[in-house]
Amino acid sequence: MNRVALVVFLWALLTFNVEAQESTQQRIKIGVVYGFTGSAQVWSEYGRMGLELAQDEINSSGGINGKQIELIFGDSKSNPTQSVAAYRKLVTMDKVKIVIGNIWAFITNPLIPLAANDRVILVSPTVMQESVEHTNEHFFIMGGYRDWE
Repeated sequence: MNRVALVVFLWALLTFNVEAQESTQQRIKIGVVYGFTGSAQVWSEYGRMGLELAQDEINSSGGINGKQIELIFGDSKSNPTQSVAAYRKLVTMDKVKIVIGNIWAFITNPLIPLAANDRVILVSPTVMQESVEHTNEHFFIMGGYRDWE
């Protein structure tokens, strides 16, 4: 999962040109909406460790285009309503342009239309394609897809 997170960071940043952030900014802010409390807590802590490892590897290698990555964490409390609140804080107050989260579809689905509206990249590391209620050009999943036909 650590290597996958690293690949997603690099792909999203290069593909969608996060240079839209102010050019004087020395950090690339990436929001993370995980359930650090509630039923998703164990998985979220493992996810946090993987993301922090990827952040450390990227930053110790000089960052991306000379800019360091800064992860900003929000707690969904394993609840869809709280997931939206954490997302909104990250986008409006912290000014992130990329959000990683959440690990379960029922917590992630409310964020998908928000990402399109806000023109924010939303990446879910584990949500399965068949459980996604909406899709758009701003939402990406890393969960597997099983073709049942």
